[in-house]
Amino acid sequence: MAGSDVAEVSRAGQQYTFTRATDPLIGLLRKVPDIPDLAHGRPTVTQTQIHVGSPTTDDTHPHAFQCELSFFLPDGVYASSALAQLLGPVLDYRYAQR
Repeated sequence: MAGSDVAEVSRAGQQYTFTRATDPLIGLLRKVPDIPDLAHGRPTVTQTQIHVGSPTTDDTHPHAFQCELSFFLPDGVYASSALAQLLGPVLDYRYAQR
């Protein structure tokens, strides 16, 4: 696969390549025994609204700021994955500065 079928992402110096084409993967998974019906499985992508509070001076880190994040995730969606996607660009920048 090439071009628009592939997404390349770098996180903390590690390169990841993902396919955007789902048909070949779903066809392969349907042939594997013991995988539940994909039509009724857990979704791998979800959308949510993120509310960001006003920034304030961070009590723990005097030269930094803090803000409150609030969001709702349905059952089965991991908050750590959502936060990694949200903070990915910030973390990439911080690792690049080291």
